[in-house]
Amino acid sequence: MPAAVYRPGVILLIGFAAVSQIGGAMYTPSLPAMAKAFNAPALSVQLTMTVYLIGYAVAQVLVGSLSDRFGRRPVMLGGLSLFAAASVAGAFAPTIEALIAIRLVQACGACVGLVVSRAIIRDCVDAGDATRYMAYLGMAMGLMPALSPLLGGALQVWFGWPANFLGMAAIGLVVLLFSAVSLRETLPHDQRGGLGPGALFVNYAALLRNPAFVAYGSATAIATAIFFVFLSGGPMVMIGGQGVSPDVYGFYALSMPSGFISGNYLSSRVSQRISLDRAISYGFAVKVAGCALLIFGPLAGDFGATWFVLPMYLIGIGSGLIVPNGFAGVVRGDPALAGTASGLSGFVQMATAAAATVVMGAIDQSSLLPYALLQLGLTLLGAVLFWQLIRIASRKA
Repeated sequence: MPAAVYRPGVILLIGFAAVSQIGGAMYTPSLPAMAKAFNAPALSVQLTMTVYLIGYAVAQVLVGSLSDRFGRRPVMLGGLSLFAAASVAGAFAPTIEALIAIRLVQACGACVGLVVSRAIIRDCVDAGDATRYMAYLGMAMGLMPALSPLLGGALQVWFGWPANFLGMAAIGLVVLLFSAVSLRETLPHDQRGGLGPGALFVNYAALLRNPAFVAYGSATAIATAIFFVFLSGGPMVMIGGQGVSPDVYGFYALSMPSGFISGNYLSSRVSQRISLDRAISYGFAVKVAGCALLIFGPLAGDFGATWFVLPMYLIGIGSGLIVPNGFAGVVRGDPALAGTASGLSGFVQMATAAAATVVMGAIDQSSLLPYALLQLGLTLLGAVLFWQLIRIASRKA
């Protein structure tokens, strides 16, 4: 196809991943400080994460279809602009209620980076290389949550929580300028689909009736939910419950993203040798092992860094095996529906993550054990769903 001569560069993919990830990760070391600044309970402050995930989820449904109708480039540039503007507004929010509303808008811009980049990969890369490119994107996605809480913790200590939102705005503007210069359109006009309600309904219904799509989508959704439980619950448990300082927690926060990067690297190396299904199954097995270690520490009476960092690193490796292979499975169908499939899967992914953060906000956050049990429960749920749906899909094949 004509678009196949162009492939997005690694730096461009890192930029898209940065915008998609920093909105959820960079400000997390500021959560306890924001609760004090706004005189708000922990649950209200965590709503800034929950509402962000809800907005991120819902917006993806429309963003994917918009990119199928109008092309990838204009949708990407519009989303990046919206993210940067909302980030500036967040720094000057007068109340926690205003910040929650701003976070909803910020999420609508942030989701574009990930949804459209996956569709671009589907446009430009053949099926055999899709997992490898998704793994490159995944490594960048892991790098941002690893670095942004570290930067966010330092900004919190030096300047206070508003600096994190101004930092997000600066990153968004840099990526916007780079994209305006470097990003080409990858979806030819003759492959663009309709955007009417009837067409949307038909496309979504077709995807949801496909057990393979649902299997891969549910696997990525559960892996993402576990990651956002880490983002929203980790600071409250370790900073609020265990007394770790915000800047030191930035180093703790490297654990799961570092594992995610490692898992994505493994995925890129083995993508031509093992199937998507086997790689995802290995990922769930590694996550179960990590959860077992996470539970062991509190039961043994040890809440030290080892019993948080090592288990979260293993859980991150499992996610790094699941997510790129899962998204390669999600978009490998009809190229005209790549954006729609990416957006619908992303909606399920973030809706699941939002629900998980609500559960995290409701459990005891003074101890590591409830947090560890929630991680294990989500992992087992994801594994069972994936294996059952893949079995159904193989019967229909």
